[in-house]
Amino acid sequence: MNFKFTALFVTAILTADAAKEYSFENDGSTTRGLRVSSDSSSRHNERGLKKSGSKKGTSGLKKESKKGFKKDGMNLGKKSKKASQDIEPVERQLTVSPAYMWQSSAWKQRFLVGESDLAIDVFEETLDKTSEICGADYGYSATVFDHDGNQVFQKSVGTLYNDGYSTIMGNPGTPTEGWDGDTVFPLYSNSKVMAAIVFITSVVETGLGFLDEPLSNTFPEYKDTRVGKITPRMCLSHRTGLKQYYRETVPGEELYYICLRDGSKDYEGCVKEYLLKDEYLTMEPGEILSMEMLANPPNGVYIQYNNTPFDILVLIILKKTSLKNMGEVLRKYVTDPLGMNKTTYDCPSVLSTSEKPMMAFGLCSTSYEMAKIPQMFVRNGKKADGSVLLSENNVREIFQDNHNGGNPLPNAFAGVAASCNKVEHDYDPYDNTGPFVGYGLGTMMPVGVKGEWKIHAASVGGMWVVAPNRFAVYFGHYNAKGYNRELDILNKFERASSFKVRHDGYIVVNETTGALESAPGPFEEITPCVHGMFIDNNEVYDSAVSVTC
Repeated sequence: MNFKFTALFVTAILTADAAKEYSFENDGSTTRGLRVSSDSSSRHNERGLKKSGSKKGTSGLKKESKKGFKKDGMNLGKKSKKASQDIEPVERQLTVSPAYMWQSSAWKQRFLVGESDLAIDVFEETLDKTSEICGADYGYSATVFDHDGNQVFQKSVGTLYNDGYSTIMGNPGTPTEGWDGDTVFPLYSNSKVMAAIVFITSVVETGLGFLDEPLSNTFPEYKDTRVGKITPRMCLSHRTGLKQYYRETVPGEELYYICLRDGSKDYEGCVKEYLLKDEYLTMEPGEILSMEMLANPPNGVYIQYNNTPFDILVLIILKKTSLKNMGEVLRKYVTDPLGMNKTTYDCPSVLSTSEKPMMAFGLCSTSYEMAKIPQMFVRNGKKADGSVLLSENNVREIFQDNHNGGNPLPNAFAGVAASCNKVEHDYDPYDNTGPFVGYGLGTMMPVGVKGEWKIHAASVGGMWVVAPNRFAVYFGHYNAKGYNRELDILNKFERASSFKVRHDGYIVVNETTGALESAPGPFEEITPCVHGMFIDNNEVYDSAVSVTC
């Protein structure tokens, strides 16, 4: 069964008086249409109005002209008299550029309309095969939402999960029957986006602080230090420059985690003793590593993807809100409003508690409760009942790249994130040039297949996915079989689904009346890897990912 939806956005209509200030042109590029400029030069953005007075390139409508425009948004001007009459007509070009097609999160701002036909049958078929491929009846749960956040699919398959499995304590867990969408499990790195949501709802949305506020504003004792320049945005996007402590229990080596677990200091004391000192900086706060620096770090060491700085947020949140612990904060600002009663920082298998939470990996929840997070995101911050949890602006903050299009995660996930890629390679699991185009606030950014993805996977546990204005998904599992199963489902699902987009508001002139009218452009199908914008590695990708567990 397929589900078809159309996303409609408001059209910008110019009044007749306003329209007199503009003339129309076709730039002859692969993104034909009307363009706007703040002056009469050729500088303009992608949408289609240009002020009159240009000395060239305006073969369409001028101030005194009322002819030559058709409502299909394609023939935007009569042929120039200077043009040769012998030129053969060319094949129709795209009216929406591949870059605008791909960046679906900006469709509304660019007055674009999307249409989706979701291949739910392919999604379900690939999900059903997951346990079989993994060689045992492993449990997986999945929920799918359309572009408006309406649930269109939910299912659990398999029955096995590894109860008690913990990378933190080296516990392989006990194979247990009874997996379903309400089974509680540790989220691991799915916790990162929740850290962003918790901070923003409790501090930013309440006006108590902001994402780019330096630590020294809250703790003046750090005013004259380098670590005092660290901001919440840096903590959430792996840009603090701090050294990394490995969370696994290695007696005598990982002093920060030993401090948290042995009770010698309280949480704030451990953070200040083992994180917030200039001597622990491996690079300057806010610095972004280039690919060259990743290959040849200037001081012999670099830290980018880093769990521990997320814990700095706890000190800021509790100081600003005056609440007792992070369990209280989580319930007040996130889980109670969303109805997520099983979601908690009290998560024994990762040694996390409400008093000493592991902000980057310490939440426990269920598959069906966590599905409310991507649902909220695809609804631009609104809950299922229509009330607001996050403002649209703060959703954009979470989804905004903080790495200048770079890859902050040089590990196996980077190599298998999507079948469309910036480079042509063999999906070497240790290749850090993989298909990332940035990292937001607790949010990975692979290129996707037919548009951008906002996503985060976890070493164990689930994965959330938002394809803005197209769909959203949550996967849940509690075993060590990796995330490539979910990625394989996503790849096949998006390739089988249909996504179309069109301009929703060319300003044209009625040839009979001379009146200005709004004429939508034609819907255009988005192809895999978006009309050649990215390299299609599906043949290599499919053989590397779809049959492995």
